[in-house]
Amino acid sequence: MMRRCCMLLSTAVLAMAAPPGVASDGYRVEPATELARDSVAELVFELEREIATDQEGVILPAGVASMQLALVSGRIVVGPTHDRNILVLDERDRPVGAVGRPGEGPGEFPGAPWALDATRGGEVVALHRNRVTRIDPERAEIISQVSLPRVVSRLVVLGSEGFAAIVGPDLSGAAPPGLAPSVAFFDADGEVQGAAELPDLTPGAASPEVAALDAMRILAASSRGAVWAAPVRPYQLDLVARDGTVLQSIRREVSWFPPLARDDGRSSLERPPNPQIMDIREDGEGRIWVAIWVASRDWAPMPLPDTPPLPWAPPPFEPSSIFDTVIEVLDPESGALLAQGRSPHPLRFASGDDGFVWAPLGVTSVDPTIGVWSVRLGERR
Repeated sequence: MMRRCCMLLSTAVLAMAAPPGVASDGYRVEPATELARDSVAELVFELEREIATDQEGVILPAGVASMQLALVSGRIVVGPTHDRNILVLDERDRPVGAVGRPGEGPGEFPGAPWALDATRGGEVVALHRNRVTRIDPERAEIISQVSLPRVVSRLVVLGSEGFAAIVGPDLSGAAPPGLAPSVAFFDADGEVQGAAELPDLTPGAASPEVAALDAMRILAASSRGAVWAAPVRPYQLDLVARDGTVLQSIRREVSWFPPLARDDGRSSLERPPNPQIMDIREDGEGRIWVAIWVASRDWAPMPLPDTPPLPWAPPPFEPSSIFDTVIEVLDPESGALLAQGRSPHPLRFASGDDGFVWAPLGVTSVDPTIGVWSVRLGERR
């Protein structure tokens, strides 16, 4: 299904409902517009594709939590399906084929993919725990599989030179609360080439849940042969070389993104969520794109039982009723803001082709879909 609509984010869309740093509930601080400056452009979002989650019996997840998506030369690679494999769709959103099957052997995936990334050469790379699988999206076939010596997360491809991924202090793949993670570099055969410990930027979280989230890092490959690493908070990006040297740090301090989480033990269904970095990437011109989830303009508390029954799960909800996304484009040398925009959806970047984002739509409806938008720099004010 193809649908196109254009949304130009104006200064009015980004205008604050309260003075900088002020919010009546203590959480929902509106992102301040910087579009009045001549050097900052508006972002233009255009809905390019809306993909049905029921693809000829192959069911994709409606939610964003477990889903991964790449876009290579118009082809969508997305997973997991209900059979825990990866689906390839052509330029008209028709299934080309499903890759992999559940299991531990050759051509099999031990669970849902933890990451999907794409190379400049058009291959897609999937991470399942410690297994890295190269996929040809033209043929919907597995090219090769290698096993890394440790379970990792947040894998990114460094061309033909190998991979980088987040690991715990002991290369375990997870950082215990209070301990900073590391970025590890692997060659194309999965052998460890080095690891660099990342700084603990948010010590002293009040709850284990917030501490675990603060220990996470998001990675993006850089054209300089290094990787950009960002925590969910504060707003800081570090360019890390293979030998562990931090080549550059970009730190943005804005009133709508507090460096520490407001932590009162309540969930995002009970009070507006904390702003957090959800995705980063470097485009073909070297600019840094940052996707930050903030409280939706339509956020409202969801009634929850005082004493929930066990087992208990929160009622279904639309992710867009909880999160909006602020996307900022930064100059990699100075860290200056080049462009800014806000979308009423919880967006993540599609790996592979530059300039695409995606999000689930209609999660609580009978026909949920996946929206794919192009996003580009518009006119400067």
